[in-house]
Amino acid sequence: MYRTVIELKKEIEPNMLEKLKNIASKHYDNRAGKVDNSSTNPFVLVFEGIGEAVYGCLDLGTSTLARTDFLDYVKSWEWIDDEDPFENS
Repeated sequence: MYRTVIELKKEIEPNMLEKLKNIASKHYDNRAGKVDNSSTNPFVLVFEGIGEAVYGCLDLGTSTLARTDFLDYVKSWEWIDDEDPFENS
């Protein structure tokens, strides 16, 4: 399983929090596929799945999202690869 876990800063206003969730979701709906946020915590986004198609979608979503001002609102961001733990950050 591949997973990216993004923890947002707690001081983000509710309307900005929703905007950030939408921005992230758009980046994980890309030409490589679509992965939905599975987190129930409003300050944590979890995009995960199994297989190479999911890997491509997550990789592309992560690389494009990381190039935006979205990072200003991030407390922590983890990449988790259950198949190859050496790749975890």
